[in-house]
Formats: sequence, structure tokens, C-alpha cells
Amino acid sequence: MEILIPKNFVDISMYKPIGDNQEVFGNADTDQAIIIELVSSLDDVYNNEIGEFHFTEIAKNNNCENENQVIDVFNLTEEDLPNFSFEDSNNNQGGSPVLTHGCVVLGKQHVSKGREESKNHVNLYLAVLRFPSIQTEILISFSDAVIINQKSSSHKYVLLPDTDNNEHHNEALVFFRHLIRSFKVSDWSIFNC
Repeated sequence: MEILIPKNFVDISMYKPIGDNQEVFGNADTDQAIIIELVSSLDDVYNNEIGEFHFTEIAKNNNCENENQVIDVFNLTEEDLPNFSFEDSNNNQGGSPVLTHGCVVLGKQHVSKGREESKNHVNLYLAVLRFPSIQTEILISFSDAVIINQKSSSHKYVLLPDTDNNEHHNEALVFFRHLIRSFKVSDWSIFNC
């Protein structure tokens, strides 16, 4: 898999164990993270529900299931994901598995770092790509800390300007759209297909 990760993001697996189904990159200066995760297809969840389902699962994993909010959900198009073959499309990428649905969920979560009690306000941008023929969904997320709690271990290292505003959100969304647009799978054999 390939994706254009900015140089100021580092591979977190160099510092701590990461699951075999994930790639995690972090920027210590901004407390931002990019995660690419492969999960098994959820055949019992409809396309119009899948984005919010995964957003909620991430909230559960972040121990903030009562402190999260979905702001927007929208479907992705061939223009957003030029490196994939869409269902009902003429854009066949050389016999690669067909993407049956892609969407983005924009939301907010109040997340603690590690085992800390203090919670930071994070904007979460989540793309969900569904490939039922290989029984896989690819999740690409971008966590953008907008308010760091004074008791958080990140507080002394991260100097955030006023980032909890529409201008910053729009810039982060443009960044995220460029990120997912760059994503491609060069070798589908990793999925045993």
C-alpha cells in the first residue's frame, strides 16, 4: 500500500508495537496521527451506515463512546479515489478488486492519551473503503488535536494555535482529501487475491 505521508509524521511502529493490520504515523509537534487499518468486511452493516459504525467503534476503542459527535458524512467519488475501480464504473484498474462503497465521516472525539484521565479534543476524519470481494474494509483516519488538556502529557510539547475553528477545519479537510486521493494498493496479493 502507498500513501503520501508528510515528512513531519513518523512511523510509530519504530517506538511501540502496532497491530499487523495497521500502519500508524504521528506528528509529535501537532499531536496529529494518520492510521491505515485493514478490517474484515461487515456484511451486516449497510453502506449508508458503515462510516458511522466505524466512527463509533473508534470512539469505543478510544474510551470516549459518550464523548463523540458525528458532524458530517459524505460519499467518495472516483475523483476522490482515482487509484481504485468503482462498482458500475469504466475506470477498471487492471483487474483489481472493486470498491463498492467509499465514504468519509467527519467528527469530534474527546480522547485521552494512553492511560491518562485528561482528555484532548480531537477532530477525526475517517475514510471507509469497502472491498467485499476480498472481505476487507480499509480505514484511513486522520486525528487532529484541536484542544490539548493542560493535564495531558502532550500539553508541554504541543503548541497549538487556535485550531478549533472553521478555517483550521477546512484546511485539515483539504489535507485529508489529498491524503486519501494519494492512497493506492500496488500489490493486491497481500489480500490473497
